[in-house]
Amino acid sequence: MDEVLAIKNIFKSYGGKTVLNDISLTVGRGEVVSVIGSSGSGKSTLLRCATHLTDIDSGSVAYNGEYMVRTVDSKAVYAPSRELKRICSGFGLVFQNHNLFPHMTVMKNITAAPISVMKTNKEYAYEKARALLKRLDLSDKADAYPFQLSGGQQQRVSIARALICDPEILFFDEPTSALDPELTAGILRYIKDLAAEKMTMVIVTHEMSFARKISSRVVFMNGGTVAAEGAPDELFNNCDNERLRRFLGQFSE
Repeated sequence: MDEVLAIKNIFKSYGGKTVLNDISLTVGRGEVVSVIGSSGSGKSTLLRCATHLTDIDSGSVAYNGEYMVRTVDSKAVYAPSRELKRICSGFGLVFQNHNLFPHMTVMKNITAAPISVMKTNKEYAYEKARALLKRLDLSDKADAYPFQLSGGQQQRVSIARALICDPEILFFDEPTSALDPELTAGILRYIKDLAAEKMTMVIVTHEMSFARKISSRVVFMNGGTVAAEGAPDELFNNCDNERLRRFLGQFSE
């Protein structure tokens, strides 16, 4: 399997409390991996560690065989600044609460990173942004500000912002948690379209039916560990993990 992401034996603690306990996870090119589990199980922390928003205590994270961070002499050592920036440019992240810049228009929110960080030509960045806005049914919102958009529209802008840099892997941190059911269905449809195009994705989600239908593999986290992992049908129908069965019992199809 052509591994885009390889997380090995990572640990993370806050104030003496272990949040991630020896977590390992690989994601192959074109895979969609859904991460499920109860609140506090470590799902979002795992994504933050994978995307360099939170430093790990030990272990390693590599993209396409290149280490973003690895442990040397019992200490997590990150790649040098320029190399780290290049490695991090290979992934995109869609937050659960949008995290758009309120003082910027939709167009500037989407193009800020490619223009300012990646030094992309402005006209080329704007052309790509317009194509993404059209794809996400937001063509008429380029000059709008975040406060003028619905929650679903803001989340679609977040997706466009993540896609504009052509990431090799896209992370979603509970992308529908702040949306009502109608808007949730719309966002899930766009993510499903990306899966059909073989976009490599890691999705932290509480939408069990969606995870079951879209995923190549499902990872169940419990108490900061990977408690179960496998193909959707295997986990949802035939899992012998009692904690997972209790968790799934909270949801109905």
